[in-house]
Amino acid sequence: DSDDDNRVSSNEKGIYGTNHKSACPKECISVRRLRWDCLEEDVPAAAAVRSLTQENDLQPNSFDTIVGTDVVFCPSLVCPLLETIKLMARKKEAESTKAILYLCLQIRCADSHSLLFSEAPKYGLEVVDVTEELAAFCPWAVELECLLLKINVKEDTAKQSRKRKKASKEKKSKKTPSKEKKSKKKDKKS
Repeated sequence: DSDDDNRVSSNEKGIYGTNHKSACPKECISVRRLRWDCLEEDVPAAAAVRSLTQENDLQPNSFDTIVGTDVVFCPSLVCPLLETIKLMARKKEAESTKAILYLCLQIRCADSHSLLFSEAPKYGLEVVDVTEELAAFCPWAVELECLLLKINVKEDTAKQSRKRKKASKEKKSKKTPSKEKKSKKKDKKS
């Protein structure tokens, strides 16, 4: 029976003293520092500390699931958080391979919360309030005024940036000939 498979023997301790064992073996879990404001430093440093026999699992765009709790509390950390999510979340074209991202939080700072929603599109992210999903399986979360936010990874912002630059160049190239014509007309009048 599947319940028996998830229980530990009576002489072993389970998760937080329960009789259930972890869904993920200890050897599959690793911890490394990743400061939102020092990504350029911490991502390569994490790779350097991995032994030659272990895969470096802290690669940009390699995370298929990101979960954060109580991470939106200070306006100065909102953009670094969004930058970290943008850098680390998997970006695939197929909907089934895109990263799954959730933040569970209480509004501790209204400015930070507002900033999260307003700045996310600049990082190619969409923040959607799905608190009703949380309330369905965790009713006490409503009492604690917890919010559940789903973050969708939109089209890669680098692609968007290239498209904007291309469109801008096309507009400039259309304007340039007309400027040249005007200056030639001025020369003829002189």
